[in-house]
Amino acid sequence: MLSKRDFFAIFLMMLTLFFIFQFSLVMKAHGNNFDVNEHVTEVELTASDVPVTESDKKVWFIGDIEGPVGDAVRQWCTYTRQELEVFSEIPAPTDKEVIEEAKAGNLIGCSFGFTDRDVEQGEENGMTVRNVKDLNLYEVSLINRSKVPAYDGTLVAVRSADDSESINISEVTES
Repeated sequence: MLSKRDFFAIFLMMLTLFFIFQFSLVMKAHGNNFDVNEHVTEVELTASDVPVTESDKKVWFIGDIEGPVGDAVRQWCTYTRQELEVFSEIPAPTDKEVIEEAKAGNLIGCSFGFTDRDVEQGEENGMTVRNVKDLNLYEVSLINRSKVPAYDGTLVAVRSADDSESINISEVTES
């Protein structure tokens, strides 16, 4: 049997523990500035400093929207009042589009996705050189002027099928 005195003592201990834990959480929340990032310097921008285009108002989601990532993106777009466009996959450009971009000089190089299977490493003129003898090639990307090619020695050019219009590589690389 529990006496009134024991009940009161247990009650006071429980109440004390409750206030200790609650008080520590209140002080912790009070002491933290979760909405302030001390590592960011704020810069005053005017409307002319930040160009707003139609693409700045949209969020493109590529993949399956029915999942946890899709839910998070959808909620973020709702919160930030941005329009969400969903694509199941990235549409590949047509040959005509690629040829027109190359003729206009907008394609400046290539990037390759691969894993090497057989490689020799050495040194040439004080630089580390990697000679890839065998590889698994996963993707080849044509790079436009908005990006920097992973490999400087690559070139994208267009020529006619009968090869009557030849391209002088030195003219292309010097420009």
